Amino acid sequence: MRVFLSRIALITAIAGGALAGIAGPAHATSTYCAGLKAQYTSDLNMYLKYNTLRLTSTDPGMRLFYGSLASRYFTSYQQGLAAYQATC
Repeated sequence: MRVFLSRIALITAIAGGALAGIAGPAHATSTYCAGLKAQYTSDLNMYLKYNTLRLTSTDPGMRLFYGSLASRYFTSYQQGLAAYQATC
């Protein structure tokens, strides 16, 4: 649930930044940038964790499960990094 709520907050912040960019030049605050960086860093760490578990697991079902989680976190990492690079 915590991850889901943080995703909603991240999407809301990105959408708010996009709307502010339409209205005029957006100046990202340092706390906003720090939050984005913390989120995409966390997503990268979770990707590395689940990818390592996927590679070391011997059970095919668990490999599939860990692989799907790793893929999900990698996608979140890419989106967070793109948002960070675009706004900060």
